[in-house]
Amino acid sequence: MRKIANKLASPCPYRRTLHLYTKERKKEFEVIGRKLPTEKETTTPLYKLKIFVPDIVTKSRFWYFLRQLKKFKKFAGEIVSLKQIPEKSPVKMKYFDIWLRYDSRSGIHNMYREYRDLSVSGAMTQCYRDMRARHRARAHSIQIIKVEVVKAANCKRPQVKQFHFSMLESHAPIFFEYFGLNDLYIESLDNFFPTVKQSMESKAEKRGNKFYVARQPQIIQITLVLLLKIFACG
Repeated sequence: MRKIANKLASPCPYRRTLHLYTKERKKEFEVIGRKLPTEKETTTPLYKLKIFVPDIVTKSRFWYFLRQLKKFKKFAGEIVSLKQIPEKSPVKMKYFDIWLRYDSRSGIHNMYREYRDLSVSGAMTQCYRDMRARHRARAHSIQIIKVEVVKAANCKRPQVKQFHFSMLESHAPIFFEYFGLNDLYIESLDNFFPTVKQSMESKAEKRGNKFYVARQPQIIQITLVLLLKIFACG
């Protein structure tokens, strides 16, 4: 009875593989395979796929897609080439558009997503984790259709656009307010956060503080004043 209980309590190896497949960082692989030549068909075409997976399931995912698209299995084919594609510019921040299809409990869904990362593999890792958290999509049910690098001006999603330089400038006075400098704000705040400006005006009137416009070149002065206040209090 103890042996049976231990077997039931031990984790399933298939479940452990899925856990690693979802949690580990994705890598970009290029796999080239073909159908084995026969007497009737001496020359067979090559099929190339780009797959975003950890090391442990690269070949299995390749045969999974090839079995669906070209209707031949692993025992009837061979892998000609398998290599990992390195990132060309790993220190430059880029914006990625991802088109995908995933199977849920209710049906098949197409989706478009945007991510900001240094590499394609990093963006795909964010995508898999985001799909698991928001839509409870399993990693093996997600199929990547297309990945494209776009300019910052072509981004559509607000969670990506908030990291643009113009948006980061408007976020600065919100942090200054928490340190007691609620009478300072940047002029570009009017375009992005009008409600924040109104709340700051009402707080300044209640406390009797001065409220004026702080130009963008004065950001350095604001930070210096903030540092002096911190050192004086500490």
